[in-house]
Amino acid sequence: MAQGSPTCTNAGVQGNFGFQATGVFLAGAPATGAVAFVGELELRVNAGEEVIAGEVAGSEDGTIFPFTKAPVTGSYSVNADCTGTATITPKGQSPLNFSFVVVDGGKEMLAIETDADTVVSGTLQR
Repeated sequence: MAQGSPTCTNAGVQGNFGFQATGVFLAGAPATGAVAFVGELELRVNAGEEVIAGEVAGSEDGTIFPFTKAPVTGSYSVNADCTGTATITPKGQSPLNFSFVVVDGGKEMLAIETDADTVVSGTLQR
């Protein structure tokens, strides 16, 4: 997978992405155990701000979250070198912060959660 996209900008990665992430929340995190998230996210520039909207579902330590699909809000920022950051917040839940790299000509992003006491990675794919 080649890093980058034709335009590594906030506007250059706009669109709909399938999202999946798996990993573990360690002792010290608000919850502990294995976690998994799946959903659809839309990244777009709206009135000059980079916003994320969509829905996610998830499980924690084998138990499905109390929501089947929670609406999410968030924000993102892409650097000229095709790295970036994103925050997604499922309704009623704590924000999830990620660092990512844009790959495969902008068709995919590889992400890792940057919150303390988490070992979670995932992908966003068009």
